[in-house]
Amino acid sequence: MFTVCVQFFIFINCLVSNTNFCCLGGNMTAVDGLTDSTEVVEMEDGPSQFYVEKHSWGGLRDIIHSSRKYSGMIANKAPHDFHFVQKNDESGPHSHRLYYLGMPYGSRENSLLYSEIPKKIRKEALLVLSWKQMLDHFQATPHQGAYSREEELLRERKRLGAFGITSYDYHAQTGLFLFQASNSLFYCQDGGNNGFIQSAPIKPVEIKTQCSGTRMDPKISPGQPNFIAFINNNDLWLANLKSGEERRLTFCHKGLDNVKEDPKSAGVATFVIQEEFDRFTGYWWSPSTVEGE
Repeated sequence: MFTVCVQFFIFINCLVSNTNFCCLGGNMTAVDGLTDSTEVVEMEDGPSQFYVEKHSWGGLRDIIHSSRKYSGMIANKAPHDFHFVQKNDESGPHSHRLYYLGMPYGSRENSLLYSEIPKKIRKEALLVLSWKQMLDHFQATPHQGAYSREEELLRERKRLGAFGITSYDYHAQTGLFLFQASNSLFYCQDGGNNGFIQSAPIKPVEIKTQCSGTRMDPKISPGQPNFIAFINNNDLWLANLKSGEERRLTFCHKGLDNVKEDPKSAGVATFVIQEEFDRFTGYWWSPSTVEGE
């Protein structure tokens, strides 16, 4: 019978089942569960001393901030905002196209990516989808990261650490994508009635404007995808993608810098709603339209 002895320097109360321990003078001896064929490794007389690096409070704070920043970078690199679009090509090898936001290799900006889902998948096999760049290379982040004050506040409330395209709106019937990038609005089309792109990335089209300031929270009209809405200077605006015409729908904000003198806004979620309820919009399109309206 072999015996293994471990010197204890800290007494721990533990519940042990199916093993008999004999404690004498701070030693724990395990005598059951070992047979003559059991290989036993002799332990050292004492535990090896662990090295603990000491830090100041400021140093600990910097370490915590760095670890949170690193975890945020990992989270932002993960693909998100998925849209599955069915392909009606009976002779083709793919059943769906999957759109999402992700960070391409060698890039620091989020962009629109897509993957093809094959029709035949073996249940016992693990399928790894390859991603493809949907958009041609363009500057999605403002020069030197010069975001407007509104964008900076919104990024803080959304806890965004990623750059580039951080959200997009999609219209399934026409395959229209609408997104905010580089202090402007852009759109492109893929899928829907226009068919799918095959290989080459497409170049997004910038939506020109006469508005001063940043256009925020753009949305596509579900019933009339040629129309989009957005927030500019705390008021709601409407734009036509075909004609380029813009129209201001609300006149709540006077354009004053002092919030106390000019507190009203339209279509903008209040600070409490954004911070406490994670709702960052204050207007919605009607899901359908009536002919003639």
